[in-house]
Amino acid sequence: SACGFKAFRAGECVRAGACLGSKLEHQGGPVSRAMVLASRGVRSVNDRTGGIFRRVAPMVGALLFIATLALVVTYDHDVRLETRCQLLSWKLRSAALKGTLRGGRHQVVVSLAELGCLGETKAAVVREIETGRLGKGKTNVSEEQKDRRKDVEGQKKGGSVLSPITANKPSVLSDPTAKPQGVDTNAHKKHSKAAERQHVVNVVNAAADTKAERLGDELEQREKEQALKASLAVAWAEFYTLIGGKTTDAQREAYPLVKVESPFPDPTDGESDLDLGRFEDCGTCDACVLSESVDTRNAGEEHNRIFGEEHKKSFGEEYTSADASADTSADTSAPTKTRTLSAMGSAPATGPRCFRCLGCTTVLHQLDYGTVFGPFRWTNELGATSASVFGAAGEANATTGILKTPCFKKRYPDGGEYAQLSCSAGVSGVSGVVYNTSAKVNLKTTKPSFHEKHQINLRESAAVRNLAEACGLEDVVVRQWTGYVKTSHPASGEKFEGEVLFMEKASGVSLERITRSAPDDVVLRNGDEVKPPSSTKVVHDTLRMVDSKNIIKAALFDFISGQCDRHAQNVLITPSGDFKMIDNDQSFGAGWRQCAANSFFIPGSDKFAIARFGNLHVNGDEPPSQDMNLQVLLDYRCHAPGGEIGGTFPEKFARCIDWLAAANVTSAQKKFGFPTDESAAFVIDRAVSLTHRGFEKALRKAQLASKNEARTNPQNIGHRVFAWPEPCCDLVETRGDGDKVVGYTCAKQSTCRNGYDACETQREADWFAESEQID
Repeated sequence: SACGFKAFRAGECVRAGACLGSKLEHQGGPVSRAMVLASRGVRSVNDRTGGIFRRVAPMVGALLFIATLALVVTYDHDVRLETRCQLLSWKLRSAALKGTLRGGRHQVVVSLAELGCLGETKAAVVREIETGRLGKGKTNVSEEQKDRRKDVEGQKKGGSVLSPITANKPSVLSDPTAKPQGVDTNAHKKHSKAAERQHVVNVVNAAADTKAERLGDELEQREKEQALKASLAVAWAEFYTLIGGKTTDAQREAYPLVKVESPFPDPTDGESDLDLGRFEDCGTCDACVLSESVDTRNAGEEHNRIFGEEHKKSFGEEYTSADASADTSADTSAPTKTRTLSAMGSAPATGPRCFRCLGCTTVLHQLDYGTVFGPFRWTNELGATSASVFGAAGEANATTGILKTPCFKKRYPDGGEYAQLSCSAGVSGVSGVVYNTSAKVNLKTTKPSFHEKHQINLRESAAVRNLAEACGLEDVVVRQWTGYVKTSHPASGEKFEGEVLFMEKASGVSLERITRSAPDDVVLRNGDEVKPPSSTKVVHDTLRMVDSKNIIKAALFDFISGQCDRHAQNVLITPSGDFKMIDNDQSFGAGWRQCAANSFFIPGSDKFAIARFGNLHVNGDEPPSQDMNLQVLLDYRCHAPGGEIGGTFPEKFARCIDWLAAANVTSAQKKFGFPTDESAAFVIDRAVSLTHRGFEKALRKAQLASKNEARTNPQNIGHRVFAWPEPCCDLVETRGDGDKVVGYTCAKQSTCRNGYDACETQREADWFAESEQID
């Protein structure tokens, strides 16, 4: 043919068909054209098949290469070449890399050795190292493990350390040529299977124990709930009997709204200089209006829109209750007119007194005293702080909540002024100051002014919040944040523009009130005031309802963050036993006094000792109180399994302190926002101590350091620390007239007839001498 083939048969050769088609194409005619098209179709099909293969082949090769590479990377040459062991090694190492394996990379090889997945020599090395580690810096170590460690450290034979496994042959750690001891080199598979079977048994037993423990906890919780319901039912029955029967408004009638006159003086004149002005132009503001463009005729509606029906009243009038740590409902009784006067900050007010000020970002209102708790009501404390606390409503969530600031001038109920320093940085007309939030402060080389300290405190409050959230402790602490506001004092009219601390609103009544004072008197229908029913049993049963896990979290939070002012006023509790800790601004071991951790949750602290023994015993010559303060039920030792936390931390908290223990000051500041080197170093040191010693030993070492600091540097006055008394977890009822519970006693309470110092001198010396021995 023209293409060089001697013969052509249709369908046998694509080239032949192509050549034939080329030849026939010149001959023309329908048959010729059909044969040409047929030959081209055969060629195109084969071309497509070859093209697909040429494209797919490299991808398949690449995938095979990647799979081979992955196998090489994941293959652990130290682990036996068994599917089970290789898979187990990969899972353990992945968990360690993600930080979900307790013990990290060290635990990987320990687990592999226990399951028989390592070679004989390496398994022996791992066992000897692990045995040597036991007892050093660990809690709950058996005497056998301690003895093995002594064998490793102390015994010598022929210049070689004896193996902790055999105790009579050289260790592979000191003599690499020594034959591994204590390992059946011919039966590793048998050992592996036995270990695997035991692992299954352990998992089953652990699950059974967990289920039994959970069922026991549920049963105990139901018993506590029934006890609280019963005591509340008795209290409600006594309350209705006292007021003369159950009615719809019985409680409201029995507890009229608390009305406290403003401590600020009346204005010198009856009218404001201006009915309406801008915030920047006014010297003082009787009332704030949020929007610049609000219709001045509807300014009162703007106020009511923000506060809602709960706070509804005529515009320009203010509440008469004084500030407190908790908010319940607003006082809607007949209000008194806002007291206004010149600005109370160090910068004098410039400009007229305005009845209403446009351009505020936040409207403040006074918090109420009374908090209802079952059939009772307690009136919350004013508190000793010079900071002012208000309810705040703004156009944005960032400026709505509970607002706290020391930058307003504050007065006692009798009108006397608090001793306060100024937040002003010399800016005329305002009390606040804009602070460089990115600047770091070294308190060792810098002595900040009051307004700088205030800004540092704001940054520390934000860091405390970040720390609580990162460590899984946010359940027991109110959420807090900082915000920039333009507002005015609701009673004095003083303006403020600057940064303040916001907190979420926490429900409940101060723990201090319900454990140290009787409820408010009950007002009968004839106007007489009588004592309420006894609340002692209800309070006791409420505190027993508190979740033990949250008590442990509270103790961990106060220690890791170095809280110096955790008295019971700074804990709000509800009738169901839920609680929140507030006012966390004296942190990192530095409040108005330095401290290790001053919290009534923590034994050995000043707040705990006063709750346990009474102030007259701790700071005086009186014997310890035998009528127990119910705050002792919140001693964390009453809630931790076996009475101690040790190294058994909540999972998220454990990961958090592991990270902190390995961090430096700079990385900790970047992650949590600590404003000073000292606060970052403080938390890192606490984390290192917790990971090395466990909770109890870390706490004792911190308290010992605080005591030694006070001894060697008398000018550095800190909160006192004490020897730990035995916990009082099970109290005994004391009954009065009518067989009613009137109090509780503790069999473990001291019966010494003198003050604390006279009673506990020797025990204190022994306790802190023992603390000195902690590594």
